[in-house]
Amino acid sequence: MCAYATVAEQAQRHNMPFLAWEDGGDFKFYHRTVHTWDEIKDVLVHTYKESPNRMRISAYADTLIKIRWNNRTTQNDSIIVERKVDTGSFAFLTKLAPADSQFVDTTTSRGKAFYYRLRANLNDSIEIQSYPIMLRILPTYRAPYAGTPVSIPGVVECENYDIGGEGLTYHDVDLVNQLGSYRTDGVDIGQKAAGQYYVGNVDIGEWLEYTINVQHTGSYTISVTYSDASNGGTFTLTFPNTVIPKPFATAATSGWSSYAQISKTFSLNAGVQIMRLTIQGTPQFNLDKIAISAVTLVNSEKVPLHFQLSENYPNPFNPSTSIAFSLPSKNFVTLKIFDVIGREVATIFSGELEAGNYTRQWNADKSTSGVYFCRFEAGNFVDVKKLMLLK
Repeated sequence: MCAYATVAEQAQRHNMPFLAWEDGGDFKFYHRTVHTWDEIKDVLVHTYKESPNRMRISAYADTLIKIRWNNRTTQNDSIIVERKVDTGSFAFLTKLAPADSQFVDTTTSRGKAFYYRLRANLNDSIEIQSYPIMLRILPTYRAPYAGTPVSIPGVVECENYDIGGEGLTYHDVDLVNQLGSYRTDGVDIGQKAAGQYYVGNVDIGEWLEYTINVQHTGSYTISVTYSDASNGGTFTLTFPNTVIPKPFATAATSGWSSYAQISKTFSLNAGVQIMRLTIQGTPQFNLDKIAISAVTLVNSEKVPLHFQLSENYPNPFNPSTSIAFSLPSKNFVTLKIFDVIGREVATIFSGELEAGNYTRQWNADKSTSGVYFCRFEAGNFVDVKKLMLLK
């Protein structure tokens, strides 16, 4: 590989043609159209038996990343740490002593993938490198794409999955939007017409999440619009506390530009909740939209049977969150916020309420990031929920 790379680089430098044996295959390390090398070439050319190995990577203390390795030589003058963020290029990060075997990166952030590799010069001449290693720091902030949950009954556009990031509101097998439309994260979104988009290039295990607000408990027909040039793709829709029907199975349409619908019936509970769409089987298919219409509804004015303090939404949040609770009878209610050492931070509500379902807001714009606790008291009933404020 060293000989091949030397010949190819010299030929390129002197504007002479050369053979690239990987052209046309899946293992490409020279991009002929733009005259650049893929990073795999560096691994092949600069990895020696003296190169650092046993690379390990971990996250701790929120967004700090620690990398550790094993040194296999004492003939180097230093160790250079290089870093790449998402789909960028490797660049110098820091220079360490030759015997160092760990490094902590304090300049990372959530929602990105960080790649690291080590570089050194052996006997001041031969460049040695480690293989790259990667860690993704998951985001924690979630929000509906349009700013508010999609009201159900209603239509969910598949490309309008929640804002958040890889591992929190979606999962895609690569970091790039291969179809290049609408959004700039890793989900593949294509354009079917002016102002109309679809999710495509789906793969097994990928998923998308949507925040919806179901207006009434009841039975709903869910119809998904898709296109499929072959046959046999499958996916599921899941909701909190809902029995999951069998997966949706796509059938071949008349090409990628021809769309069809597939429908199932779900029983959904009222309230704000997360709907997840998961790809279970391929061949690939495209997803356009999800229409959810009511079949039968349960009387939403029914008096609750039990006291209940629900999980706040969103959680984590910044700076406000909604807290819902239920009363089966008329009671004096207090809803208070405390910090981790037990100090009262805010009284959200204190007073008498009739039986029913209620929602109150806590605006924490004057509070610092951290863990808080919401304490709900109604008569002899007490419950506490944990809240996470991230600014």
